[in-house]
Amino acid sequence: MLEFTNVSFSYGKKSVFKEFSFTLADREILAVMGTSGCGKTTLLRLIAGLEKPTRESVIRSTHQKIAYVFQEPRLFPWMTVRNNLRAVLGKDPESDAKIDDVLQKVGLSDAAEQYPDELSGGMKSRVSLARALLVDADLFLLDEPFAALDEELRESLGALLREHIKARGASAVLVTHQASDAKAIADRVMTL
Repeated sequence: MLEFTNVSFSYGKKSVFKEFSFTLADREILAVMGTSGCGKTTLLRLIAGLEKPTRESVIRSTHQKIAYVFQEPRLFPWMTVRNNLRAVLGKDPESDAKIDDVLQKVGLSDAAEQYPDELSGGMKSRVSLARALLVDADLFLLDEPFAALDEELRESLGALLREHIKARGASAVLVTHQASDAKAIADRVMTL
């Protein structure tokens, strides 16, 4: 479970959240929607601990391991796709088989030995998603993971993501501007 109680956050004098409260149940996928600049990404950053509340508040989480898919893919430019994925697996003896499986699932088997600067924006987004799927996480934070993808890929990867999260018994917060993504993936929608 994840719980925010009276969380306030500001960037300088610009208030983003004022005494904001919400709960994410275990095994729940929550879609967060709202206009640009309303605080969706900041919410994910607060959950991940990358930002701290600016006023006294309570953030409680029973989650142990987080997988975070940032809005812009964060890939190591000096590593191939395969090595970018291997980086999250550590010394797992089955890493090659797991990487091959996830690359096939996201449709990037042929790109395993390419470098990030050789990939399109949509391909980079799929590598980021593949990396998150390899993490043994119980909470997924997803910041517009399908923004650079066409409709067909959005649907297939959305189904893959939902199935993966549910099979793991994990929870997720999905930031999206697309009502269709929220409807297809989430159990509940929250609008900021």
